[in-house]
Amino acid sequence: MVYDRGPEAKQVQYIHGYMGLDCQKILEIGCGNGYLMRQYITPEKHITGIDATLSKLAQAVQEENSIPQSKLTFAQANAEKLPFPDNHFERVIFGLSL
Repeated sequence: MVYDRGPEAKQVQYIHGYMGLDCQKILEIGCGNGYLMRQYITPEKHITGIDATLSKLAQAVQEENSIPQSKLTFAQANAEKLPFPDNHFERVIFGLSL
């Protein structure tokens, strides 16, 4: 994991330290271009990112294509009405959305 550069470095360190991302199914609400998701991806994690902005999701998908065998999924959705069943994820992150 690379979280030692960029303005989001402290946030990623906080997420790792506070949340303990040792789980396998993570939802990031307000994922934008997927930057934070790519910082904590590991082969065993399946991370889903949602965002209301289609242009940001397009950037995220383009970046995701450069990561071999990643388990990143993106969807255009609103946090007020998630398109997933209850308890589908082990952790939910509001990365850059607050």
